[in-house]
Amino acid sequence: MPLCFPYVRFSSQKQADGNSVVRQSERIESFVIRHNLTVDTRLEDHGISSFRGANAKKGQLSGFLQRVRDGEIPRGSYLLIENWDRLSRQVLDASIEIFSDLIRSGIKIAVLDEDTVYDDLTSNSFIRAIVQFERAHSESLRKSDMSKASWRAKHKAMGEGKIATEKCPQWLAVKDGVWCQLDDICLHIETMFSLAQTYGVAETGRRSTLNLAPAIRPTRFNTCYATGVC
Repeated sequence: MPLCFPYVRFSSQKQADGNSVVRQSERIESFVIRHNLTVDTRLEDHGISSFRGANAKKGQLSGFLQRVRDGEIPRGSYLLIENWDRLSRQVLDASIEIFSDLIRSGIKIAVLDEDTVYDDLTSNSFIRAIVQFERAHSESLRKSDMSKASWRAKHKAMGEGKIATEKCPQWLAVKDGVWCQLDDICLHIETMFSLAQTYGVAETGRRSTLNLAPAIRPTRFNTCYATGVC
């Protein structure tokens, strides 16, 4: 049976906490069964973007590409990807280079979204790759531009003394458009610093929560929280 190398990638923790990995894994399993393939190595790049080609320069995809170049992956093997942008969101020429090098090395690229296998460089497959890689890059570029514009707006607002975001340390809150110090939480943090002079991190975290009122006893006030504060 031909070997296959499923590739699972996501860029952010939000995707990790969602169903991205589960969805990709289910599609991979279905394809493997239907095509009677043998899974050799499952490649996973968690929290690695393909927009600037980070996944092709480091991580498990990078290692796979190097093994292909070194002739260690048998010709006729499959690389399984959910869709084109899992492989690359780089500028078109860089994306096409990855695609072409794999095909020339005898690697079949299975795009699970399409249920299509690409194993040659015919005009049809080449045009399809160009269209999909260009779409993926343009989408990432648009998101990048929007993110930069958002940060510029926030930076400008902060320069004018405005509150740009309500995301803040737990001892602060926004009330009536101004920052307010939460005295109960501040007192708790001061207590943690005091306890840390005598006790270790775990004991500091435990003791500092004993006298807290239940209403202000967040679950995040634990050892990890004490480590971050102290």
